[in-house]
Amino acid sequence: MTPPSIADLLKYADLQMAAEAFLLGKDDKPYAGTDLIKALMRGNDHASRFTEAQAKRFDEFWEVVAQQPNTHTGFSGTVFKCKKDDPLTGAKADDVVMCFRSTEFVDDYARDNAATNALEISETGFAWGQRVWAHEMHLLHRQSGQRSRPH
Repeated sequence: MTPPSIADLLKYADLQMAAEAFLLGKDDKPYAGTDLIKALMRGNDHASRFTEAQAKRFDEFWEVVAQQPNTHTGFSGTVFKCKKDDPLTGAKADDVVMCFRSTEFVDDYARDNAATNALEISETGFAWGQRVWAHEMHLLHRQSGQRSRPH
């Protein structure tokens, strides 16, 4: 396997930070355009926030296909699709990336840390509840006809 380039790392860092944000509107449809830019700048209401320039650049190249907000297991994931080739990061039009949100320690200690880490991972090595949700999200995404490239 080829190690990731600096461009790859930038691309995935931006995607992961975007996945940390709350990207669904009131009707559970993903934000786009100005609404997406504002959501990226708000981020997760903690440390993961884009600057205005970063948010505009992200919106230029990526769209939110779907986001699964926090489940009872603490799982949250987002599917992104590249809108056009990005010469800076090497992303290609129609590339699809699925990102899983990290533990939100400040807000979700009991669910993400105590329940998943202490009751599942420490006992079995896996976060079984979150794994099931990730698998379901992947299946739904594949059923939509879009294909993810392994990255």
